[in-house]
Amino acid sequence: MDKINGLTISIVICSVMACIVELLINDGKYEKTIRAVLGCVILCVIATPLTGFSVEMFDMGNTLTKNEYDIDNDNMELEQLEREYIDKQLSKTTENILKENALSYTYVSTSIIYNDKQQAENIQCTININGSDKSSIPRLKEVIRSKLGVEPEVICVSSE
Repeated sequence: MDKINGLTISIVICSVMACIVELLINDGKYEKTIRAVLGCVILCVIATPLTGFSVEMFDMGNTLTKNEYDIDNDNMELEQLEREYIDKQLSKTTENILKENALSYTYVSTSIIYNDKQQAENIQCTININGSDKSSIPRLKEVIRSKLGVEPEVICVSSE
């Protein structure tokens, strides 16, 4: 609501200033040019929320309104949250697969690896097991390979 109020104030102030300028400069020679420029300025103020830029209106050095739209930053945060959620779901899926096949583990981490263009490139699966369960590694790898289609990295943790 504050952004709408700020935008409204900006439009009103800009329109009043345009009227004052138009009244002060009443020269027939430049009248059409001045009206066109003032109209463009008013259109820019109106279109500011659509473009994502920030506008500051000044009245004798005091800032009256400031509208900021940080859309790119919000999108990046949303993408990061989506990726974290997907990674958690992949880890839960991996844990469920291990439980269904009666395979023991101490820690599971499954995540998607992205390239420089932010495209999914690979799935990384890391599973920690107790050192006493080394004999289950071939079966564990086969189960994960068949269900997820990735080669898991298995780390044996010493039970000492």
